[in-house]
Amino acid sequence: MKVVVANISHIKFSKIICDTIKESAKVRGTGIAERTIEYITKKISTGDAVIAIHNNEFAGFCYIETWDNKEFVVNSGLIVHPNFRNQGLAKKIKQQILKYSKEKYPEAKIFGITTGLAVLKINYELGYQPVTFSELTTDEAFWDGCKTCKNYDVLMRTNKKMCLCTGMLYDPNHDKNIKEHKYNSKVLSRLKKIKQALFLKKIENKMDKVVVAYSGGLDTSYCVKYLQNELNLEVHSALVNTGGFTANELEEVEKKAYEMGVSSHVSKNILEEYYQKAIKYMVFGNVLKNNTYPLSVSAERVFQAIEVVNYAKEIGAKYIAHGSTGAGNDQVRFDMIFQTLAPEIEIISPVRDLKLTRQEEIEYLKEHGVDYPWEKA
Repeated sequence: MKVVVANISHIKFSKIICDTIKESAKVRGTGIAERTIEYITKKISTGDAVIAIHNNEFAGFCYIETWDNKEFVVNSGLIVHPNFRNQGLAKKIKQQILKYSKEKYPEAKIFGITTGLAVLKINYELGYQPVTFSELTTDEAFWDGCKTCKNYDVLMRTNKKMCLCTGMLYDPNHDKNIKEHKYNSKVLSRLKKIKQALFLKKIENKMDKVVVAYSGGLDTSYCVKYLQNELNLEVHSALVNTGGFTANELEEVEKKAYEMGVSSHVSKNILEEYYQKAIKYMVFGNVLKNNTYPLSVSAERVFQAIEVVNYAKEIGAKYIAHGSTGAGNDQVRFDMIFQTLAPEIEIISPVRDLKLTRQEEIEYLKEHGVDYPWEKA
């Protein structure tokens, strides 16, 4: 196996490189932007790539891009052909492209973005650190390269502050780039859960506030821990009671919220308002969905969203979060009200955007000292 700087003799592999990138994106389902044959050919021709060859057969590839007047270098497009996977080749390619990048651009900061857990592990071992997107290039041409990724809408929705990819940066001037210890499995778990950009904006050493539409269930409890630990936000939980809660249940939800570590918790009782403005009209009109059951849930979510956004404005929150999974219509109802009444407040929906399973949420909470019988939640 040879891992070398690419030259014009390797142009013949351009098509298979593009095909491998495309097929890997399908298998992974996220986080890989497509590249054209012309683009890959140019990278090979200019010597801005590393290629792995075995007996004149393509095995792996990675290329270099520069941004912001060569202040930043990106090692991008890392790919290993299926015939050569699980042999440690990806790490060899990353080692070679990092070495080559440092030689060619000794003053540049080197970064990459990926959803691949294996690549996160390799990068960390080589001295990269997970960072927010704000620490990466601001060159629009770089982010335009993400347009072919299926998650581009997430990047746009967060104003390029975060996506499903994790940004990792190698700063040649930073002492912490030298790793003398083996890769820690706890760090691996943390990187997997970060998934991206930590929203580490602080104003006068005070954390930004986020209001979580909180029910005490698994999804909203995950949101609380994620927002605290990964996004470094000051979390305030708000339960909006439209009926159905006993006094004991409300106390239990409040107790759980504080056990989760929220800075404050409020319970907003809007039962009377909800009845007067919505329920009674449904009762009077015998409004049923599919002539089967009362059409109340959709209206309930709207009233809850209104109360949450009003509370967020009241305490000066910069963000609002909800635990919608993306499987139903609640996400639309929440987002629509939040965006209409407070377009200046950004929406965070970790479970939906990270495409988490219930088991992944449970494991994350256990890792952070929270172990409830969630099947009952």
